[in-house]
Amino acid sequence: MNTERLRLSPKNRMILLGILIALFICVFLYDFVSGMILMKRCTMQTTGKITKITNYSSKYSHSTYADVKCVINGNVVTFTSRCTYKNYKGDKIPVHYNPDNPKEKYAFDVPYGISSLKLRFLILIFVIPVWIFMAKRQNQKENDA
Repeated sequence: MNTERLRLSPKNRMILLGILIALFICVFLYDFVSGMILMKRCTMQTTGKITKITNYSSKYSHSTYADVKCVINGNVVTFTSRCTYKNYKGDKIPVHYNPDNPKEKYAFDVPYGISSLKLRFLILIFVIPVWIFMAKRQNQKENDA
């Protein structure tokens, strides 16, 4: 059985890359808007304590999560929040929560979607000009042929 690999033309590769960049921008904006809404709703603050740090690693990524324990409206609440490698078990951290819906909460100073924006923005600043350069180059090659 002879199977050929799927081959995309250079033009189709550029279109596919453009679609991937557009999806990345959509996720970027969704995280930003969701984080801003959460920050707006979570007007109350308490102090939480990190009870456990868990690191997840794969070939392509590394993530650190903290189990946080705090008291919200007289109830002891435990939840997991993404954190940085600088946090340790026993650290006291701010927990922001929505007084009308205590299930809406986040630890540290800003929600994860907002805190990761700087890195995502830097990626976009690099990727978009490269994509534009490659698209112009491909267009030039097609016009020369």
